[in-house]
Amino acid sequence: MKADLLANPDTNRNLLQKEFDAHGYQTIYTPPYECETQPIELLWAYVKNYVARVMGDDHSIETVTRLTRQGFNGDQANDHLPVDAELCNRLIKHVHTYLNAFIKEDEELDGSLTNLGDVFVPDDDPMDDEDDEEEADQEQSSDNDSEEEEEEESQE
Repeated sequence: MKADLLANPDTNRNLLQKEFDAHGYQTIYTPPYECETQPIELLWAYVKNYVARVMGDDHSIETVTRLTRQGFNGDQANDHLPVDAELCNRLIKHVHTYLNAFIKEDEELDGSLTNLGDVFVPDDDPMDDEDDEEEADQEQSSDNDSEEEEEEESQE
Protein backbone atom coordinates (compact mmCIF):
# COMPACT_ATOMS: atom_id res chain seq x y z
CA MET A 1 0.00 0.00 0.00
CA LYS A 2 2.78 2.42 0.93
CA ALA A 3 4.57 1.77 -2.36
CA ASP A 4 1.34 2.43 -4.27
CA LEU A 5 0.79 5.73 -2.45
CA LEU A 6 4.36 6.79 -3.15
CA ALA A 7 4.00 5.82 -6.82
CA ASN A 8 0.68 7.70 -7.08
CA PRO A 9 1.01 10.71 -4.77
CA ASP A 10 -2.23 12.38 -5.90
CA THR A 11 -4.31 9.40 -4.73
CA ASN A 12 -4.22 10.43 -1.09
CA ARG A 13 -4.11 14.23 -1.42
CA ASN A 14 -6.91 16.51 -0.34
CA LEU A 15 -7.88 19.75 -2.06
CA LEU A 16 -5.85 21.89 0.34
CA GLN A 17 -2.69 19.87 -0.33
CA LYS A 18 -3.24 20.08 -4.09
CA GLU A 19 -3.76 23.85 -3.88
CA PHE A 20 -0.58 24.23 -1.78
CA ASP A 21 1.35 22.11 -4.30
CA ALA A 22 0.06 24.24 -7.18
CA HIS A 23 1.45 27.37 -5.51
CA GLY A 24 4.77 25.85 -4.46
CA TYR A 25 3.98 25.38 -0.77
CA GLN A 26 4.67 22.24 1.21
CA THR A 27 2.15 20.76 3.63
CA ILE A 28 3.85 19.69 6.84
CA TYR A 29 1.91 17.61 9.33
CA THR A 30 2.78 18.15 12.95
CA PRO A 31 2.00 15.94 15.94
CA PRO A 32 -1.57 16.38 17.18
CA TYR A 33 -2.12 17.58 20.76
CA GLU A 34 1.35 19.17 20.83
CA CYS A 35 0.65 22.89 21.33
CA GLU A 36 4.20 24.00 20.59
CA THR A 37 3.93 22.58 17.06
CA GLN A 38 0.55 24.16 16.25
CA PRO A 39 0.62 27.90 15.51
CA ILE A 40 -3.18 28.08 15.76
CA GLU A 41 -3.02 26.78 19.33
CA LEU A 42 -0.55 29.52 20.24
CA LEU A 43 -2.84 32.08 18.62
CA TRP A 44 -5.85 30.81 20.60
CA ALA A 45 -3.76 30.93 23.77
CA TYR A 46 -2.94 34.59 23.02
CA VAL A 47 -6.63 35.48 22.59
CA LYS A 48 -7.84 33.36 25.54
CA ASN A 49 -5.20 34.90 27.79
CA TYR A 50 -6.54 38.35 26.91
CA VAL A 51 -10.15 37.29 27.61
CA ALA A 52 -9.19 35.79 30.98
CA ARG A 53 -7.17 38.88 31.92
CA VAL A 54 -9.91 41.44 31.23
CA MET A 55 -13.04 39.44 32.03
CA GLY A 56 -14.81 40.66 35.12
CA ASP A 57 -17.71 38.97 36.86
CA ASP A 58 -19.91 38.86 33.74
CA HIS A 59 -19.34 35.47 32.08
CA SER A 60 -22.31 35.69 29.72
CA ILE A 61 -22.07 34.48 26.13
CA GLU A 62 -22.37 38.06 24.92
CA THR A 63 -19.46 39.25 27.07
CA VAL A 64 -17.23 36.31 26.15
CA THR A 65 -18.03 36.85 22.46
CA ARG A 66 -17.28 40.58 22.68
CA LEU A 67 -14.00 40.00 24.53
CA THR A 68 -12.95 37.27 22.11
CA ARG A 69 -13.49 39.65 19.20
CA GLN A 70 -11.50 42.31 21.06
CA GLY A 71 -8.80 39.69 21.62
CA PHE A 72 -8.54 39.23 17.87
CA ASN A 73 -8.94 42.90 16.94
CA GLY A 74 -6.73 44.34 19.68
CA ASP A 75 -7.40 46.53 22.69
CA GLN A 76 -5.13 49.57 23.09
CA ALA A 77 -6.55 50.36 26.53
CA ASN A 78 -5.22 47.02 27.80
CA ASP A 79 -2.00 46.98 25.73
CA HIS A 80 -3.26 44.03 23.67
CA LEU A 81 -2.08 43.96 20.04
CA PRO A 82 -4.40 42.64 17.33
CA VAL A 83 -3.98 39.29 15.62
CA ASP A 84 -2.31 40.37 12.39
CA ALA A 85 0.21 39.05 9.88
CA GLU A 86 3.12 40.14 12.09
CA LEU A 87 1.85 38.17 15.09
CA CYS A 88 1.06 35.15 12.93
CA ASN A 89 4.56 35.24 11.45
CA ARG A 90 6.08 35.43 14.94
CA LEU A 91 4.04 32.40 16.05
CA ILE A 92 5.02 30.44 12.96
CA LYS A 93 8.68 31.36 13.50
CA HIS A 94 8.39 30.17 17.11
CA VAL A 95 7.01 26.82 15.90
CA HIS A 96 9.77 26.50 13.29
CA THR A 97 12.42 27.18 15.95
CA TYR A 98 10.84 24.58 18.23
CA LEU A 99 10.63 21.97 15.45
CA ASN A 100 14.18 22.64 14.24
CA ALA A 101 15.46 22.07 17.79
CA PHE A 102 13.47 18.82 17.89
CA ILE A 103 14.85 17.71 14.51
CA LYS A 104 18.40 18.53 15.63
CA GLU A 105 18.02 16.36 18.75
CA ASP A 106 16.24 13.45 17.02
CA GLU A 107 18.51 10.59 15.97
CA GLU A 108 16.39 9.63 12.94
CA LEU A 109 15.94 13.09 11.41
CA ASP A 110 18.51 15.16 9.60
CA GLY A 111 18.54 18.78 8.46
CA SER A 112 15.92 21.33 9.42
CA LEU A 113 12.21 21.85 8.99
CA THR A 114 12.76 23.37 5.55
CA ASN A 115 15.24 20.71 4.48
CA LEU A 116 14.55 17.35 6.10
CA GLY A 117 16.79 14.53 4.98
CA ASP A 118 15.65 10.96 4.49
CA VAL A 119 14.25 9.41 7.61
CA PHE A 120 15.82 6.13 8.64
CA VAL A 121 13.08 3.59 9.27
CA PRO A 122 14.19 0.65 11.43
CA ASP A 123 13.44 -2.85 10.09
CA ASP A 124 11.15 -3.56 13.04
CA ASP A 125 9.23 -0.25 12.88
CA PRO A 126 5.58 -1.14 13.64
CA MET A 127 4.39 1.93 11.70
CA ASP A 128 6.12 0.92 8.46
CA ASP A 129 3.33 -0.66 6.40
CA GLU A 130 5.60 -1.77 3.56
CA ASP A 131 7.74 -3.90 5.87
CA ASP A 132 4.61 -5.27 7.54
CA GLU A 133 3.26 -6.45 4.17
CA GLU A 134 6.60 -8.05 3.26
CA GLU A 135 6.81 -9.73 6.66
CA ALA A 136 3.24 -11.02 6.33
CA ASP A 137 4.03 -12.45 2.87
CA GLN A 138 7.16 -14.14 4.26
CA GLU A 139 5.22 -15.57 7.22
CA GLN A 140 2.49 -16.90 4.92
CA SER A 141 5.10 -18.44 2.63
CA SER A 142 6.83 -19.97 5.65
CA ASP A 143 3.50 -21.32 6.96
CA ASN A 144 2.74 -22.86 3.56
CA ASP A 145 6.20 -24.50 3.47
CA SER A 146 5.65 -25.93 6.97
CA GLU A 147 2.26 -27.34 5.97
CA GLU A 148 3.76 -28.97 2.88
CA GLU A 149 6.56 -30.51 4.97
CA GLU A 150 4.01 -31.89 7.46
CA GLU A 151 1.97 -33.41 4.64
CA GLU A 152 5.07 -35.06 3.15
CA GLU A 153 6.04 -36.50 6.54
CA SER A 154 2.53 -37.86 7.17
CA GLN A 155 2.50 -39.54 3.73
CA GLU A 156 5.76 -41.38 4.43
